[in-house]
This record gives sequence, structure tokens and C-alpha cells, in this order.
Amino acid sequence: MSTDKPPTSGVRRTNSQHETTGDAEQVPTGAFRRSLRWLAAVTVAALAAWLTGIGQAGLERVSGWIGSRINSQPQVLITTNTDPQRFESFSLNLPEWVVPRPIEALEPPPGQDRVIEERDAWAQAYGGVQANIMDVQVTIRGNVEEPVILTNLRINVLERRPPISGTHVTYGPIGEGVFERIVVTDLDGRPPGIVDSYDQRGLTEPTAEIDPINFPYRVDRSEVEVFHIAAETNECDCRWNAELFYTVGGRTVSSIIDNDGEPFRLTASGNAESYYSLDGETFTPL
Repeated sequence: MSTDKPPTSGVRRTNSQHETTGDAEQVPTGAFRRSLRWLAAVTVAALAAWLTGIGQAGLERVSGWIGSRINSQPQVLITTNTDPQRFESFSLNLPEWVVPRPIEALEPPPGQDRVIEERDAWAQAYGGVQANIMDVQVTIRGNVEEPVILTNLRINVLERRPPISGTHVTYGPIGEGVFERIVVTDLDGRPPGIVDSYDQRGLTEPTAEIDPINFPYRVDRSEVEVFHIAAETNECDCRWNAELFYTVGGRTVSSIIDNDGEPFRLTASGNAESYYSLDGETFTPL
């Protein structure tokens, strides 16, 4: 009775490579075995060249990508809020939009005393895009037994286009509340980066002496971190997201921070005519 050799890993057995007669099975020919060895050597060489080329930063991202898929349970829970009236932030926020239509084609927007969703709905009904500054509040909570160490926050611009033209509409400043960690990012940078940061946690009133944000930070199931990302542009119609890096269980992992699966979008207002509206009845040129 013959003893079959185990099949070569990763190779599908087909009738063209193996023919079976009774109990006996033919093994791959010498030429076929040499082809397999050649293919394996080329694959290993290509993988080694790729890993060498991407460098340490690339290796960390590959490690994070693999690690995040080994464990299907998210290590952190991330929620985002783009409604400045509901921020737990001391910062004043100035919601603005560019609507790609002339002022004559627009009905006045809801007044400043209305909830921001109504003003968002008004702008979006005309195809409007948030303008100049976008504030995003990010809440991060651990979702595993061990502590999660937050190590870095990176801003990614996925697409740049010229600023849209039309009507730029703004309101007065709004927003107040609890002090938190604020990150200011310039989307016009290449690459975009964090140009300023303020750690206001623990403060009870504004002060000129504010420390910058300094990673790492720790979260777990009972302890959260709140970051306020203030994105700015003067040059582009940008689609962007943020990437949070953290370690858990000895592995480096990253998670994308976006608008419910879609990139955030922000346009500069330089190609639009500017107006403000406070009462919901009139437009006043700036």
C-alpha cells in the first residue's frame, strides 16, 4: 500500500497535475516541483522587498491592519459629533456653509435660535458644504478588559478640489461647556498636520497658559477621552478623515474617524459671495 505525500501548502490539486488510478496517486513531476519552488522564491523575495520599501511607519500600519482583523471585536468605541450646539467644549464655534447657488435663488435659512440640524438641512437641500472651519468632537472609550493606550492622531486628506462657488452663509458664534483637548489641523498642508493643540482638561476658566496635547493617553471601559478636532482650509474643497493609533495587548492598531463611514467634507469660501443671517429672515452682505 502506497503512502501519499501531503499536498504542498497553498497549491490546489487539479486533474491536470495529478491523475489517480485505483489506490495509487501520482506525485507531482520534477518539473512541477521546480516550478513550485521557483514560485515560492519569487513570492518571498517580492514580500521582502515590499516590507523593506514601506519602512517602519508602513510596518506599523500593516501590523495595525492585521491586528485589527485578528480580533473582530473593536478595541475602542469611537463616536463623533459635528453639532456645535451639543459640544462639551469651551470653544466658540462658527457654523458656515457654501451653497452652490446665487443669493437670489435661496430662501433665508432658519434663524440662529433654531437647532443646527435645521440649518444643516437647509444648506444640504441646496447642495451646501460646510465652509472654512469644521469642528468635530470625538469621544473614545475602551472596549476590552485591558487598558488601551492612545499613541497618536493623524489627519488624512483624501481628495482636494478647488473651493466651490456660490453663496457663503455664516452665523454668529455659539457653543460653550466643559473644557477638553483641542486639536487644530490645517487641511491645506501637504501633508496635512496638527498645527496647534490645547489640553484644557481640568480647567475651570480660560487661561493663556495652556499645555499642548501630549500623547500617550489611556482609556478603558470606564474612562473616556474627548478630543475636539478643528479642521481649517483656505484653499480647497477637501474630503478628509482622521486616524487614531493605539496599542492594546502589545499590538499597534489604528481606527479611522469619519462621518459614519464617509469622509468629512470642508470647503474654503474664497470663491463665494459672503453673507450672514441671524434672524432667519434676511441676508446681510459681509
